[in-house]
Amino acid sequence: MRAAAISCAACAIRARASPMMVIGERAARRLEVAWHWRPYISVEPELVLGRAAKALAPPASVSMNFDEGLLSLSGVAPRAWIDSLAAKPPHVPGVSGLNTADLREREQLLAQFNQLRGRIEAVTLHFASSVTGLNENHDEVLSALVPDIARLQDTARLAQVDFRIRIEGFTNAAGRPEQNLALSQARAGAVQAALTQAGLTGELFTASGALDESSFFTRARRVELKVVSEAAANSTAVRDPPVPDK
Repeated sequence: MRAAAISCAACAIRARASPMMVIGERAARRLEVAWHWRPYISVEPELVLGRAAKALAPPASVSMNFDEGLLSLSGVAPRAWIDSLAAKPPHVPGVSGLNTADLREREQLLAQFNQLRGRIEAVTLHFASSVTGLNENHDEVLSALVPDIARLQDTARLAQVDFRIRIEGFTNAAGRPEQNLALSQARAGAVQAALTQAGLTGELFTASGALDESSFFTRARRVELKVVSEAAANSTAVRDPPVPDK
C-alpha cells in the first residue's frame, strides 16, 4: 500500500475535531497516515493587538501598533503603568519586541501644565483711571503671554485636560459702582479681543468685570487671568499681595 503523509493540523484546529474526523475513517484505512503536530501562533496584526490589549490593559489614551514582531506604544499614561512595563514586560504571543519610546507620563505633562498655568496667572495688566484701551506696555505683555497660552493648549491636549481662561477686569472703589463695573468689563473685553486677534481660539476665553470695593489704590484698576481646570486643582500660582500706590 502506498504511504502518504498528510498535514492537516490547521484544518483540524479550525474544525475543532480530531484529524480522523477531518479526513474520514474510510480514507484513513486506505492510507498510512503520519501526523506531524506543530504549534501555530498567528501574527496577524489584528489578532496580536487583541492579545496585547488583554495582556497590557492600556489606558484609553495609549495607542498600539504592531509591525513585524514589534509592538509600539504611544500616547499618555500614568507613570505607574509605564514603570510596570519596564519592570515586568508582559508576554504577548507573536510579539518579539516592545517599543515605549513614544509614551509620555501624564504626571510630567500635568507638572508642565501647572508651570505654564502659574506663569499665565502671574500676569497683571494695570490701567489708568477711566481708561479701557490697551497701551504699548499692555501689547508687550500680551505678546509674551500668547506663546505660553499656546503651549498650555498643546500640553492640555496631550494630558487630556479641559480648561478655560477667565479674564477678570477690576476697578477700584472710587466713583459710581455701575460706571466702574462697565469699565472693568470693557478692560477684560479689550484683553480678550487682543488675545484672539493674536491667533488664539476665542472659545478658550471668558471675560467678566468686577469691583474691588476694598481698595482705592490705582493698582486695583487691573485685568487678571485665571486658568480654570479640574486638573491639579490644588496647584495654583502663588502671588504676592498688591503693593499700595503711595
